[in-house]
Amino acid sequence: RVRVGVNGFGRIGRVFTRVATTYAGANVEVVAINDPGTTADAAAYLFNHDSVYGTLEHRARADGDDGLYLRAARGGSETRVALSREREPRDIDWASAGVDVVVDASGKFLSRADAGAHLLPHPGVGPRRGPQKVIVTAPMKDAPAYVVGVNEHTYAADGFPDVLSNASCTTNCLAPLLKIVHGAFGIESAVMTTIHAATASQPPVDGVCLKDPRRGRSCLLNIIPTTTGAAKAIGAVMPDLAGKVTGLATRVPTAAVSLVDVSIQLTNPASMDEIRTVFMNAANGDMLGIVKYVDEPVVSTDFTRDPSSCVFDATSSTAASPTHVKLLAWYDNEWGYACRVLDLIAHV
Repeated sequence: RVRVGVNGFGRIGRVFTRVATTYAGANVEVVAINDPGTTADAAAYLFNHDSVYGTLEHRARADGDDGLYLRAARGGSETRVALSREREPRDIDWASAGVDVVVDASGKFLSRADAGAHLLPHPGVGPRRGPQKVIVTAPMKDAPAYVVGVNEHTYAADGFPDVLSNASCTTNCLAPLLKIVHGAFGIESAVMTTIHAATASQPPVDGVCLKDPRRGRSCLLNIIPTTTGAAKAIGAVMPDLAGKVTGLATRVPTAAVSLVDVSIQLTNPASMDEIRTVFMNAANGDMLGIVKYVDEPVVSTDFTRDPSSCVFDATSSTAASPTHVKLLAWYDNEWGYACRVLDLIAHV
């Protein structure tokens, strides 16, 4: 089994660890966690009690202040997970825990040099082998991004990079959708809006955000227009669409599950029945597990804890003309995204 260390035990770090201990087929074992802002008791409490995903039956428990015991959902014995609180990747002793892959969910180390510090030998462990790969759960400035179902097949051709990005949750929804449409009909241009659930970076009451003043406004009381890098990132994972996709985000007062709304100018005309058929075939074929097809009157909470990257909403999608279509797709921006991190670990 692949031994994983998690840096950053916030929303994505905890949800990824839940996913890794929930699915019996996951060939992954979380053996170490680092987060400078937590304690063993706090980590166990937040892991066990989640306001979105509920209370765990297979509970974690603290072991002193430097470890947790985790139990897999399907039964079996407890596994001890080492807990550290270092602020810099170079100071984390991953080697002592036998970590093979680091999942950096801190949101702080977004360059290859910064994230690559996880791979440096720790001065206190001698010749023991440290981690071989780092997967960052955010877009990066200078490391390749992989979206499972879209471009993970290029990993070998890229030279098996040791620091890589799982892209963003929105890119993981948008890219499979565009791949299906582009492969079937061709895309001239696309404009995307993600109606995105609130995240931990947004304050519950008004405050200061120097980067984007609107993001400093209360996430409980507002629909907040803001930027997203998801559309721009499409060119990195789908070079054929570079420069053809743009978009923005609106943050809304929900806790999880988001919605991609994309208007596409097609190269070749298509009816909505043809588009629905293409998505249904993909969801049952080569995109099985990545894309899901629904034709019921659904809402966001219907997809809480959905493991798919992209849930195509056949009922809500429509067309203005045979070459101008508006497609909607749901995604659990935490759980579904964490499932793709798990898949990417298996791939590398």
